[in-house]
Amino acid sequence: MTITPHNNCAARPASTDHSRGADDTLLDKFELSKMLRVKIGTLAKWRMDGRGPPFVKLGRCVFYRRSAVEHFIAARERMTTLESGRR
Repeated sequence: MTITPHNNCAARPASTDHSRGADDTLLDKFELSKMLRVKIGTLAKWRMDGRGPPFVKLGRCVFYRRSAVEHFIAARERMTTLESGRR
């Protein structure tokens, strides 16, 4: 007997707020992990520590707004290696 895991998070909710003007497409943890080149476990640790991009939790499912991820990345841009990541 083969048991197929059921992934309730596979069907992502559509973003309906177009007033923000930004891309509020929701990314799941797998997409974000691939995008940032970090492990899914790292994303989970960041969520627990409050260090990663803001996330949306719907039931047990975790999503990230693309605009929030882009802001998270932009906030970490540096001109030199001497710049501190802490401000």
